[in-house]
Amino acid sequence: MLHVVSLDEPERRNLGELRRLLTTGEGEFFDLLGMMAADETAAFGIPARAANTIMGMADKARGDVISTARTHTAFLDDPRIAAALSRSDFDLSAIKSELMTVFLVMPANRIGPNARFLRLFVGSIIAAITSSNVQPAHRVAFLLDEFGQLGYMKQIEDAVSLLRGYGLAFWVFIQDLSQLKGTYPKWQTFLANSAKSFFGTDDYDTAKYISDSLGKATIEFETENTGKNSGSGLSGGGGSMNRGKSTGTSQQFTGRELLTPDEVMRLGPEHPIVLVRGERPYLLDRLNYLADAEYAGRFDANPYHS
Repeated sequence: MLHVVSLDEPERRNLGELRRLLTTGEGEFFDLLGMMAADETAAFGIPARAANTIMGMADKARGDVISTARTHTAFLDDPRIAAALSRSDFDLSAIKSELMTVFLVMPANRIGPNARFLRLFVGSIIAAITSSNVQPAHRVAFLLDEFGQLGYMKQIEDAVSLLRGYGLAFWVFIQDLSQLKGTYPKWQTFLANSAKSFFGTDDYDTAKYISDSLGKATIEFETENTGKNSGSGLSGGGGSMNRGKSTGTSQQFTGRELLTPDEVMRLGPEHPIVLVRGERPYLLDRLNYLADAEYAGRFDANPYHS
């Protein structure tokens, strides 16, 4: 990669060129390694040392290295992605200093096959933001829809508790907690450092987590007790009988879940539960801006939905 960055022709300094070089024939690839090894001035000599290391490997080890590199860059065979990465439309380092909105739209059926590209994009933005600890005038809001489909990203796991200090706010969307648990071993770190909004929950494990997080409420209830008694006796040839009835009430207190898991699942998507550290839980009404009068005429049509 450093070899590509140090090329004389600017139009070749992109990942598409990297993929082209990686997939050349064996003879041409060895010629490339020889050329890299001979130029000890390019990129502080790092490409030369890497080329010498690869050429000095046993055939099997070298083949494994090349195969791994080809596997992890296979997403660049998509000409649309290669074209998108062939030039830069904006400076990532300016995302903290300038007001801008960047959209990366990927069809749902292409997220899985192109997950490496998406992770590369997300990782590049994180690297650009964390390269300086200068606080921006406005925090950078980073929205990641279908976060679970992107796969594991060590940069995010390592930085999730630190990114606020760099002026970055992550807002990720997942289907349920099992999706997060299956991807990130340290999934509790995400929840511990985040405000959480849950709506439309139909997964029991997620509903149980919400119920446990809400805690318990103290319920007061009243019980009524009724007692009866009777007696009889004989005295001086005569008899007597008496009967009695007593009633009483008592107040008792018990604890129960503020919302049980099944109650959480019955709320539906219109009533999100929001949990913010240090505050009481919120049960809110979710507005649909498409139908709400206050937002009428304030949005454009969504080109991805009919």
